[in-house]
This record gives sequence, C-alpha cells and structure tokens, in this order.
Amino acid sequence: MKYTNFQAFEKHVRHSAPQHFSPIYLLITPDDFERQKAENLLRKEVLGSQMSSPYAFVQKEAESLPIQELKEELNTGDMFASRRVVLIQHLDALKKPQREYLEEYCLHPSAQLCLVCSAATFNRTTQLYKKMEKAGVIFDVEEKKPWELEKYLIEQVIADARVEGKSMDSSAAQLLVKQVGTNRSMLHQELEKLCCYVGNRTSITTQDIQAICANVPSETIWQLGDAIFQRDIKSVIRIGLALLDEGTPFLILLRQIRSQFQTKYQLCSIHAAGGSPADMAAQFPYMKGAILEKNLSMARAYGLERFKKGMMLIDETELLAKNSGSDTACLAERLFIKLTC
Repeated sequence: MKYTNFQAFEKHVRHSAPQHFSPIYLLITPDDFERQKAENLLRKEVLGSQMSSPYAFVQKEAESLPIQELKEELNTGDMFASRRVVLIQHLDALKKPQREYLEEYCLHPSAQLCLVCSAATFNRTTQLYKKMEKAGVIFDVEEKKPWELEKYLIEQVIADARVEGKSMDSSAAQLLVKQVGTNRSMLHQELEKLCCYVGNRTSITTQDIQAICANVPSETIWQLGDAIFQRDIKSVIRIGLALLDEGTPFLILLRQIRSQFQTKYQLCSIHAAGGSPADMAAQFPYMKGAILEKNLSMARAYGLERFKKGMMLIDETELLAKNSGSDTACLAERLFIKLTC
C-alpha cells in the first residue's frame, strides 16, 4: 500500500490504531520536516501509552548499523515492552549485507515489532522497495518542481493555520512563503510565532506577517552556499556576517545552509553510486542542463565526506545557538571556517 501525501497517510495510521498497524513502514520524502513528522506520528500512534518507555523505541542510522546489531534489533523481543518501534534513518545509505537481510525480513516480519525506515530519497526499482511495499505501507513523496512547491506550501500553511484555529487567506500565505522561504520547519516556526502574536484574533493577515516574520534574502543565501561549496572562505565570512547584520535570524540561516548541504549530498551520492545526469534530473527536476552541471561540479569538488561532516557541524552549531547563549557572530564565523577548511 502506498500514500503520496501526508494527510492520507496520517488518516491511514490513525485509523489503524490500536491493533491494525503494518509491521513495516517506509517513509520517503525530501522534506526533512515532513519526514520527521511522519516518524513522530508512527511512534506516537504505535506505542501509545508506552511512548515514554526507553525499551519501546530504538533509533539507528543506516550507514553505521552493523549487520549483527540489525539482526538483534529485529529478532529480539523485550519483556518490558509489549510492542516496539525500530526506526532506521537514511535508509539509502544501507550497506549491501544489511539491505539483503532486510529483504529477507520483509518475507516474515515480526508481529511484535514495527519497523520504520526513512530516507530523503530512495531507488524505487530496488528489490527492497518492492518487498517493503508488498509487506507494509509506503509513504512516498517525490521532489516537487519549484512552481509546484510554492502552491503546495501555500496550501499547507493555510491548513496548518486552520489546525491552530486561525484563518489565513491565500495572499497572506503566499507572502509568508515568499518572505520566509520554502523550508517547512522555518515556515512552521514562523506560523507558531504568528499564532502567539495575533492572540485571540481568529485571522492572520499580511500586516501581521510584515510586522514580525523573518525576511530571508534567499538569493544571497544561495550565494553563501555556493561560496561554501567552492571553499571561498573570504566570501563566506563576508556574505554570512552581512546576512546576520541585515537581521537574518541565525537559526534560519543555519537551516537554509543545511537544506543546501542535503541537496548537494544527494547529488554527490547518486554520482558516487554510478548514477547518470538523467538519474539526477529525475530526482531534482528543476536541475537541468547548465544548472545541473554547475551543482554537480560543486558537489563533486566538495566531496561526500565533507558533506557528512558539514551536516553534523551545522546540527552541532544549531544546538549551541539554542542552548549555550554564545554570540551568534562568533558561532557563525567558527562554523564558516570549519565548513570551508
């Protein structure tokens, strides 16, 4: 069974409670926010009252998951939890022996276990994808074209506002998307801020958005990303600190950079696996011709290992920014140096 939009998938999961969950779920979406939302939904609905139990939930990274540990997690019960959720993230990085073992597992999955696998992208022609689709449920959302993405995000913003008990017309939602950008996590954060700002009022207007929402100059942030991937330290520090001086929130800046790292990492991964430009264009339809060549050239020059380390550094910096009280300019400059060295 396959679902291609979150609302339908969410409805299916909630209607499966409490006794009719699938033993296997595969979550594929390039949107980090939506993927995490789907992971959290399954964890909450499947575990129910066991949600807080340390024995009921296990989270693993596919790339660093040893085969023996995978076997133990999928075949060992727990006397302290009647049902367990095992989450394997970044499934596209799974090594061959582990992938083959999962293919076998799909033939006879455990009834006491819910296996949840997630990835930003995944090859839909593989045996593992086909066997997971046959044995379980797949939530599969393909990368949207830029002109599709804006329309989709406007609809999502309006729907999310409605969930919070607020109305927002399409012109206000469009302004929010244009002003904040296409990162779902940032849009959600700004919407929460708007709901607090309007208080008891039932509608969110364009004036509210102009009053308190971040205005992210996305073109300049793309220039910052290009400078990072070209390891041009002088340009990186100049552009990055200028963005902060102009009032761009540091966390939003970090998430925009993180999004660019994720996209370039996927390009580099496809290339490293022997994929063709056609494979890359299929995954990123808005990248064609010279644009694809430019992005691939930068991704190859930067390298897979730097992308992995870079994403970890960005995540670490975000935690420091939230919890340490350190000066953002110092955190930014230190990060920029590490990303370009």
